[in-house]
Amino acid sequence: MARFCQGISAGVTRVAFLFHPELGPFHSHWQNSVDAAAATLGVETTAAPVRATADVERAISTIAAVPNGGMVVEPDAYTHANRRLIIELAAQYRLPAIYGLRQEASEGGLVSYGPEMRDLYRRSASYVDRILSPQTCQCKNRLSMSSWSISRPPNRSVLVFPRSCLPPPMK
Repeated sequence: MARFCQGISAGVTRVAFLFHPELGPFHSHWQNSVDAAAATLGVETTAAPVRATADVERAISTIAAVPNGGMVVEPDAYTHANRRLIIELAAQYRLPAIYGLRQEASEGGLVSYGPEMRDLYRRSASYVDRILSPQTCQCKNRLSMSSWSISRPPNRSVLVFPRSCLPPPMK
């Protein structure tokens, strides 16, 4: 990411990592990745945890106060919900920013670098199929559940789940 940030704006010597510490459970992994890449390039990194709108404004204005700064925005629930504010402030301060989700770039952010979410969802179906297939499921107590198709006339298909996969009954 730091190399990507330098490729976008060649003068970047500092990169701030914007994230919500409680809502971004993987921020330490992202931070470690950004730090490792930045160290090879001689780029200084700074953590910029945000919990409220005022924190976002303060963090971005602080990053922009010193020249040659850039920003990496973690794709967590808070930064995604406040993406418009983050995008507007980055543009206002002319701060190169990399976002973790494609939607941020399509809504005005400079660039995004991250997984293709549609591909992840499409791939997850094969994992669900493997988990729930009769060949891999060795459970003897199976429950039958039905699924209804809304886009077509009612078409009933049966899914079989082992009891261990279901939540406990409601009391």
